[in-house]
Formats: sequence, structure tokens, C-alpha cells
Amino acid sequence: MNYSRAFSYVFEDKNWPSKILIAGLISLIPIIGQLYIIGWMVEIVRRVKANRTDVIPTTHFSYFLTLGLKLFVVSLIYSIPVLVLTCIINLITGAAGSGDSGNFASAFLAGLGCIGSLLSFVLSVAVALLGTYGTIKLAETDQIKACLDFTDAFNCIKANFSAFIIVELLAIVAGLIQSAGMIVCMIGVIFTVPYGVAITGNLVGQLWDNLKPYEKAAKPVRGAVSKVSDDIVEEAPFTKVRDIEKAAEEVQDYTSDAVEELQETADEAVETAADAVEEIAENFADVQETAEEAAEDAKDLVSDFAQDAQNITEDAAEEIHEAFEETAEAAEDILEAPALENNDAVPDSDTEGSETLPPFE
Repeated sequence: MNYSRAFSYVFEDKNWPSKILIAGLISLIPIIGQLYIIGWMVEIVRRVKANRTDVIPTTHFSYFLTLGLKLFVVSLIYSIPVLVLTCIINLITGAAGSGDSGNFASAFLAGLGCIGSLLSFVLSVAVALLGTYGTIKLAETDQIKACLDFTDAFNCIKANFSAFIIVELLAIVAGLIQSAGMIVCMIGVIFTVPYGVAITGNLVGQLWDNLKPYEKAAKPVRGAVSKVSDDIVEEAPFTKVRDIEKAAEEVQDYTSDAVEELQETADEAVETAADAVEEIAENFADVQETAEEAAEDAKDLVSDFAQDAQNITEDAAEEIHEAFEETAEAAEDILEAPALENNDAVPDSDTEGSETLPPFE
């Protein structure tokens, strides 16, 4: 526990002057003001336990007044044994101080008065410890009944006795700070009273947050949700924020489940995609092999076609060449045949009977 922070955390709130001033002014109202301020303290206990950043609450008059009244009833019930014992001690002391009894009787009664005073002191310490326990239970459950489980209170205080004693001693210091305002001036009470109460609230809140495990009651009283004013979450009393945090936890659980399902779906989708990719790769390999075979077949077919075309071309060229030679020979024969005939028909110039053409005049 950080005991020193209980005396300094108030000043971490940027609006602490106005919050302290309003609480101090309300505390000046007789009876109602005192009930309000202890209800205001219970809210601080809740916010410290919840690790709220805005520990100093704003004004919620009826709500804090109700909390203060509940805590007053709890404290009054715890104080009944001390009140009864105090009355008995006062009767014994009064009888011892009267002159009606003898010296021995007076001494005996005085001894009983001393023992009663010591017992009263012990009971007062016990009541203070029970009051701190009651404050924690009221902050936790908002129910008076939960604060009056003496078995649970005994087990809780027993398991955390040293922490309870330290908190009570520091609460006395906080009480002295509250009284200091009256010594300085009446106006000082407006600030010192809420400041001292805020210190006590922080100490009890830290105690609640650091309670050691102990054997709890067999049938614990479940907390009730109090109705609070409708305002923003940052300024709402802790009971309202507790409901919001509970809803947030449910949303978080639902979100976690949804994320888990989404993760499983995503894993299945990735696995399916991997299988699909593998299948596509296998199909692509088959297609590639088929394409290579088709290309080889096409290559062979083209090669065969080219060879056939070459053979046909060579045969056609040879036939054309032979036909050309035959044509040439035939043409040569045709050209030679008329020439021989003409040579036979033309008479020689020296041949007899030829006539000489007359000259041209």
C-alpha cells in the first residue's frame, strides 16, 4: 500500500479546489452535511479500488446522502456494545464517587471502573476496525446487511490485522487534519474536513484493494445496484461505472469468442486456399506436360509436312525440267524442219533457166 499517496492524490485532480470546496460547504449543514460527507467518502473508496483516474467525485447529493445514512446505521449498530458499556462504567464510577459506600466498596467499584474503561478502549478499537470493514462492504455491495456479517468481519480483520491497524492510525491523523481547520479559522474547515475525509477514503480503498485472502462467509451477500443520476461516465458514481465495466467485460468475452471463431474460420480458409493452390499447381503441371506433348506432336507434324512438301516440290521441279527439255527439243525439231524444205525449193542462181530481172529505170 502507498500510504503517502493518500495525502497527495487529491491535488492530482485539476478540479480539486472546486470539488473540495463544494463538499466542504455541504458538510457545514447540520446532520445532513455529515451524512453527505461520509457517503462522499464511500464513493472515494470505490473509485480507489477501481483505479479510477477521477478519484474525487463531483456532487451527487441524494446518492451520497443515502450512502452516508447507510454507513451511519452500520456504525451505530457496531457502537451499541460500547455505548452500553460506557453507561455501565458511568454508573459504577458514579457509585464509587458517592459517599454512601464504604472505603472497600469504593475501591472495588473504582477498580471495576478502571477495568471497564480499559475494556471500553478495547471495544472502541474493535468498533473502529469493524467500521472500516463495514465501509468496505458497503462500498462493495451497497447493502447494510452485508456489513453486519460478524463472522466474515472477524475473519477479514484477523487476516489483515496489521493493515487495518495502520489504516486506523493514519485515519486518526486525517481526523487531526480535519480539526486543524477549526483551530486556524472557521473558513479553513471548508477545506480541511473534506481533505481529511478524502485521505481516509483513499486509505480504506487501498486496504480493500490489498486485502489478503481469508475464509469468507458461506452465503455471501451479493451486491445490489443503486440507482444513480444520469450523467457522463467519467463523473458517475462507481456503482454505475461498475455496471458499465460489467457490460464491457461481457462485450469483451463475446468479442474474444468472435475473434476465436474468426481465427478458426480464417485458418480453415487458409488451409482450403493452400489445398486449392496445390491442386492448381498440380493441374498446371499436367497442363504444361500436355502442352509440351502437343508442341512436340505439332513439331513432328510440321517437320513431316515440310519434308512431304519438299519431296513434292522436288518431284514437280524434276517433272517441269523434263517437260521443258522435251519442249525445247520439240521446238528445236520444229525450227530445223522448215529450213531444210526451203533449201530444197529455192533454185540456185547459177541454175539454168533463171532470168535476170531488168534494171530499174
